[in-house]
Amino acid sequence: MKFVIITLHSYENSIYCVGLNCFVITDSAIARIIGISLEDYQKELSKFNGTNETGFYDNEFLFISEDDAQKCIDYLNEKYGVIIALTK
Repeated sequence: MKFVIITLHSYENSIYCVGLNCFVITDSAIARIIGISLEDYQKELSKFNGTNETGFYDNEFLFISEDDAQKCIDYLNEKYGVIIALTK
């Protein structure tokens, strides 16, 4: 498994979120898998301009910019890739 960008489409624009393989998964589930608190996980997303103020999906952190999302995905795979690989 690895972190990937999931593109969510609306009538006006696209929003990007963190997924695992090809699945959309909640922030709380990802935090639990990698062994950190939801607050710490969302702080990491916010370092890459992740926000929960997009109007999508309650309190989930999403990205307006695909470039920001890709930088975040690269970081998460580098930092937590081994943990994710071991959870298969």
